[in-house]
Amino acid sequence: MGTFERACDVPKADRSPQRLTAADIPKGTVVVAFYNTETKKVDNKKSTKNIIFAIAFDVWQGQKIPDDRKILYRCSDSSFTTFQAY
Repeated sequence: MGTFERACDVPKADRSPQRLTAADIPKGTVVVAFYNTETKKVDNKKSTKNIIFAIAFDVWQGQKIPDDRKILYRCSDSSFTTFQAY
């Protein structure tokens, strides 16, 4: 589970820009989320959040997206993000 850093830049069919929120993603869509984990300590309790900075669609409207056609959509204003592989 995670929270978008901000709405994602996903172009419309006519290529005009739009911002996509989690509520705009249709039920049944399979999304790959790229995220960083933030841990904060508040009142002596640790709180951990997964902050999503990009997404890619694996299944859209019931159709599998081929690997060579997948696009990474930014959900961050940051120009630099560190990736960690697990």
